[in-house]
Amino acid sequence: MPQPMLIEELKHRQKIHSELLAEYRAIEAKHMAGNQDVEMQFMYLTLKRGIAYETSWLTWCEEVIAMLPHLTEKPDKDLPSLP
Repeated sequence: MPQPMLIEELKHRQKIHSELLAEYRAIEAKHMAGNQDVEMQFMYLTLKRGIAYETSWLTWCEEVIAMLPHLTEKPDKDLPSLP
């Protein structure tokens, strides 16, 4: 895939995951802070997992975008070609 197309796709993914992360953070701020109910605490732990997931996606996208300019577009001779 040409780098400009790959960067465009990564930025699209960043937008999706940024929006989800913002939603999760809003839920966290509105409903979870200081709630001592056991059921809510379990839901909060689940929400925190979602926050970690979205944050991980964003970090990965940033790393790939930063790395792309340093790569050549020559195919690796050791890798099999895709069908």
